[in-house]
Amino acid sequence: MSCLQYLFEQKESINNLLQELEIGKQLPLYYSVDIRDAGFKLSVVDTNLFPSGFNNLSGLDLNRSQPILRESILELVPNTKRILLVIENHTRNTWYLENVYVIQQMLIESGFQVVVSSNITDLLEANCHSVRLMSQNAHELVVFDLSKCISDMKMGIQHFDFVFLNNDLISGIPNEFNDISIPIYPSPKLGWHGRMKSQHFSLANSLIDSILGKLHLDPWCFSSLFKAVSDVDIHLESDRQLLANEASVLIQSIQEKYDQYGIKEKPFVFLKADSGTYGMGVQPIEDPQNLLNINRKGRNKLAVGKNSTPITNYILQEGVP
Repeated sequence: MSCLQYLFEQKESINNLLQELEIGKQLPLYYSVDIRDAGFKLSVVDTNLFPSGFNNLSGLDLNRSQPILRESILELVPNTKRILLVIENHTRNTWYLENVYVIQQMLIESGFQVVVSSNITDLLEANCHSVRLMSQNAHELVVFDLSKCISDMKMGIQHFDFVFLNNDLISGIPNEFNDISIPIYPSPKLGWHGRMKSQHFSLANSLIDSILGKLHLDPWCFSSLFKAVSDVDIHLESDRQLLANEASVLIQSIQEKYDQYGIKEKPFVFLKADSGTYGMGVQPIEDPQNLLNINRKGRNKLAVGKNSTPITNYILQEGVP
């Protein structure tokens, strides 16, 4: 029996445990997870609190989500009518814009008025406060300058009840968010400027241990081993040696679990930035010594993330086939 089949069989028991722990009361407004199902184990390997793949959802899922979305927003901020949707700055990514279009339509069809905004100062023509952009599927988006929207709100020129954040804030919290009274969800404090994957998975694995211990299951079958390594300069051979040593220890731990369950796969790990998304700063590793031989081009890719943010903190994470 696969791990996924077992989870379906234990669905009621697991839901009861989650209710006991009151997990549902603490969930973010929205998020996405990357799941790997190897048959012998099933694991979430990444969690994004500001997901950008809504254009990948089916029409049926979108229709089902609208009443849930409306209920969730009104539970957070009753009487919400006007929403400021704050998006990423990479407005040239037409697939991302397709995601924005879908979010906007979800909110509109849930009964809200929506204004899309971003830091677009470099795109604005003289005396203009918005730009018209085209998504991948030729949907037009009018994106307003975030500074102008917030300024108008403070001056009483326009009103918003709720800020819907679809920007991971890896570069920090925008100055525009200072001294505004309207609620922002998810909280800007949860952006990648302050959140670490290693902290997230430490808490997640602790929760998995707690739940699966009561079901008499091995938590490893539903999680992934990892090791955080901080203050690394990927260009220094001594620091790459440190990463190689930690990767070797982690691979040995995975091999011990493989031996325990008679798994014939070859263990491997991923080297990832400890914060950030979009697949940047990621390297699969089967032989830890290969870390010592990464060429300059490879090191440069591992050294910076989105918005050219320097990467010095990494996480080595068990690879799940």
